[in-house]
Amino acid sequence: MEEKMIIEGVKLLFIEVKDKDFGSSIVVDATDESVQTKIEEYCAANGYTPKFKEFEKDGKKTLQFAVKLSQYVKVQDEEGNEWTLDDIEKNRRSIKLGFGAIISFVASTYKYSNKFGEGVSLAVSAIKIKKGADIKDDMSLLA
Repeated sequence: MEEKMIIEGVKLLFIEVKDKDFGSSIVVDATDESVQTKIEEYCAANGYTPKFKEFEKDGKKTLQFAVKLSQYVKVQDEEGNEWTLDDIEKNRRSIKLGFGAIISFVASTYKYSNKFGEGVSLAVSAIKIKKGADIKDDMSLLA
């Protein structure tokens, strides 16, 4: 059993910071076979079944992988500053955590038991932004 899964240098496709009934999460590009294999092997060794979703646009296929964010997740930006989920919601532009960011993350499985049932889930505990998202500020275009 592997204690932690470390995925390095993947493209962030989506982040849901606000908890909307099922928790905060990220979606990353797992198209690279080595990334997919690492996720599958870690999850298999820890009793979790990863869910991948294939997306196709303009003839290009992308394999997406969604994973929950721990409520205690820490994010480190390109300058080395650390942020919490509350910080991210308020400072997303300056942190540059959005579509296209290149990130590395640490995740681990955990057992749960709640009103929906019990089982094993996976959550991210740390994210390091290797290259921030290219966030445009179009406000200057308005008169």
